Amino acid sequence: MSKKMQTPKIPAQLEAYDPNWLSEEIYLREVLIEDREFNVDPMERIVLDQVILRNVNFVTLAFPNIELTDVIFEKCNLSNVVFNSAVIHRCQFIDCKLTGADLSDSLIHNTLFQNCLMTMSSLGFSKFKNVEWLDCALLNADFYECELKQSALKNCQLNEANFSNVAMESIDLSINHFEGITVSLDKLRGCRATSEQALSFARALGITITEDE
Repeated sequence: MSKKMQTPKIPAQLEAYDPNWLSEEIYLREVLIEDREFNVDPMERIVLDQVILRNVNFVTLAFPNIELTDVIFEKCNLSNVVFNSAVIHRCQFIDCKLTGADLSDSLIHNTLFQNCLMTMSSLGFSKFKNVEWLDCALLNADFYECELKQSALKNCQLNEANFSNVAMESIDLSINHFEGITVSLDKLRGCRATSEQALSFARALGITITEDE
């Protein structure tokens, strides 16, 4: 990435969690939430600002249009959550489960996904800027027609991930792992790849590879 990622700005002291906040408030600021399970009715819009969530289990949660600013998720289970059309800025997801999570059609800036399980996650049509996926499992993840500006994937499992209609000029595929991914071949200009990966793309173009005699 050409620009240093901004990190969450969170005060040293956070307010104790009130277990009734989800039923009463749509705006939550400067709160620490630990060791909880949420299973609530869908809410059209909530705002979290300067919040840490640690070891929180979200059960079939739907928060479309959620706004997250300066939020850290640590060891949270966000499998199958619906955060589509979200605005996410200066956030971190550390050691989290996001299997099947829906983050599509979102605006996501200055955000880190580290050591996260994101198999079959939906990220399509989102606009990512200064975002990094580090040591993440993104098998069968869907990036369809998203924007990846000043963003990076590092040491991620990308097998069967879908990058159709995604401009890959700033992406280094060589430091990631996959046997096959879906890409738009006309949008690969400028991306980095290993020779083996490049051969797989050439085969996708219908080029017959022969060995030098």
